[in-house]
Amino acid sequence: DELYLQALSAAHSKNFPEAKRLLEQNLQLFPTHPEAHHLLGLVQFEMTHDANSAIPHLKRAVELAPHFVQAQYDLALLNLRLDNLEETTRLLQDTLQTYPKFWEAQLSLAQTLEKQKKISLSLEHYQGVLASQPDNLEALYALGYLQFKDGEYEKAYQSISRLVSGHPQHAEGWFLLGRLEETRNQTEQALAAYETAVSLNSENEDAHHNLAFLYQQ
Repeated sequence: DELYLQALSAAHSKNFPEAKRLLEQNLQLFPTHPEAHHLLGLVQFEMTHDANSAIPHLKRAVELAPHFVQAQYDLALLNLRLDNLEETTRLLQDTLQTYPKFWEAQLSLAQTLEKQKKISLSLEHYQGVLASQPDNLEALYALGYLQFKDGEYEKAYQSISRLVSGHPQHAEGWFLLGRLEETRNQTEQALAAYETAVSLNSENEDAHHNLAFLYQQ
């Protein structure tokens, strides 16, 4: 309706107080409007930066429209901000059950599972993201880092090589590539990777240390 569309326009213009006023008017007339509850929750968060104040509106949107995946996803992200990891996991799983191709939800689920130390499940979901988004920076780095920590150096090497090939400005990726080149006894390649990491982020003390150590050898 007109009030909701005006509120949407005000929110896009970052006029959040006006958006909130219009949404509250809208909900007085149409209290079961899920999109208005959803937008009001987002507006409330933008105004207060308080997830707790926004969550009730998003919960109401999901109650009114159980298959409203964007509301479920945004509710999950607010719970993640509060470290409500189990609730975040449940909401993201529900979102993906409704819309399996929602790769952003799958990425958030992988990150949440990683926080919960459920590494094998986390790896599965990072790989699921890459099945539809082969160059996704966050998924590639997380996958490579977890593989490296698990001692799966060849898999990690493949993941991080893909990362720096697609995202050559990723300093942490180059640093991890340097460490992986060392595991492969490729000193020249490790030196080059560390030098790139330092050139992209001169404050990376570990990269400086590893580079100096290799030169000393």
